[in-house]
Amino acid sequence: MEQKDRRRFSRVRFQAEAVVSLRPHNVTTTGRIRDLSLKGMYVSTEKSFPQGSGVDVTILARTPAAELTLKLDGRVLRSEPEGMALEFSKMDLDTFIHLKNIIALNSGDLDKVVKEFHDFIKNKTRGQAQ
Repeated sequence: MEQKDRRRFSRVRFQAEAVVSLRPHNVTTTGRIRDLSLKGMYVSTEKSFPQGSGVDVTILARTPAAELTLKLDGRVLRSEPEGMALEFSKMDLDTFIHLKNIIALNSGDLDKVVKEFHDFIKNKTRGQAQ
């Protein structure tokens, strides 16, 4: 039986540093982002946190021209010895727009990412209206 990919968002390879802090204990680990989407990321770390844990995430995207710091709330979806899969649960609008732009630039399919963004907003708005 073929397993259907349930991801609703494009996932791209993206190399940047991430800082992940376990709430409420404020235990922190750093690592390298392996892949990134509008909904989450996989970060390679030396220390992993338990599945289901709430975390604060900081993405440090540096280029020769600029430095971008994105702050998000999340939770650990999967914890492995080599890293963690994180789901984003909360971010401000500026962070979401920067994240959307990073995904669009790295995916090579701007139209697809824009459609995912609009679908996400439409579904969020529907959920709030109900």
